Amino acid sequence: MAQPDDYLYDDLFDIIQKDKTLTDKKQLLEAMFMINDESIAENKKTQAYERLMQYLANMPKWDDELVNYMGTRFARSKTKK
Repeated sequence: MAQPDDYLYDDLFDIIQKDKTLTDKKQLLEAMFMINDESIAENKKTQAYERLMQYLANMPKWDDELVNYMGTRFARSKTKK
């Protein structure tokens, strides 16, 4: 079932794809897929979230809504155990 804030996931995916300053988009796009894959080990998901949060934090003008979204998703993933 789609979450009401799934559009933010799509927005972040588009931002990564269109970012001309990124030299290696593959790692971030893989991280996007990893956070949605239930079969991925928890430590790898944590690394994926960290990679995405680091990207968001280093953007020249980052979006508070996206940062909050990723933080909330990460927190929810930790409580699913």
